[in-house]
Amino acid sequence: MTITQATIEQSADFQLANTPPYTGSDRFGAGVEVAERWSTGTLDRQFEAGAEFVFSIAALGTQLIDLQTDLGADGAALALVDVRYLKIQADEANASKVTVEPDATDGWLSWLTAVTAVMDIPAGVTVGPVSPIDGSYVVAAANKQLLLTNTDAANAATVRVVVVGTRA
Repeated sequence: MTITQATIEQSADFQLANTPPYTGSDRFGAGVEVAERWSTGTLDRQFEAGAEFVFSIAALGTQLIDLQTDLGADGAALALVDVRYLKIQADEANASKVTVEPDATDGWLSWLTAVTAVMDIPAGVTVGPVSPIDGSYVVAAANKQLLLTNTDAANAATVRVVVVGTRA
């Protein structure tokens, strides 16, 4: 186990203190558990909005994630002001990496802190910030969009995204 993996597991364990640790093929289960517990009202932290998305991104295609206008699990716009949990997972079957970066228009700079910041996500890898602290990952009208890009010229890529946060 690398230090990065240990850090991710500790964050997930902290976020979900009363659930078992997630490992192996269920490593994305932590995000699903947060979304499910949020939607049923059993999450014991102060989360107000959440969503789980599964995107199929065409070869060399892009997918925009808007943390305020995309629809949440309750069918309403996410309207987030703070992200508490964000996980982005590139499917293991993807032929190439996927990248994530702040969009050029209204890019979300609270996590990737420069418009030019690009993070590679190889197939099977999960990335994302977790924080129980107000103001750690602020979302605002001009600070709200992430862009996912499939770098493969021949194959579509599948990306799973779970986001949970607070509304105004």
